[in-house]
Amino acid sequence: MKQGACHGTEGSIAVSAGFACLDETRCEEAFKANFGYFTGVLRRRDGTGAITGFMPKQPEGIFSSETLDRIRQYGAANNLTGSL
Repeated sequence: MKQGACHGTEGSIAVSAGFACLDETRCEEAFKANFGYFTGVLRRRDGTGAITGFMPKQPEGIFSSETLDRIRQYGAANNLTGSL
């Protein structure tokens, strides 16, 4: 992946689109503001075992059900809605 697309690179496409993780505070703000979109693009397995989502681009991993549960809990605790 080109560094220029990274969420932690000032001036990148992702940062320009509002997905900035340049520091902890800005990362959390972007996460909360884009929670619905964010949860829809996470790479995971659906109910049939098929892989859905496309993020993260690097490393190419699949989020575990435990991690997805923590993200759901975070969303619920902060009144955020998503598609997990």
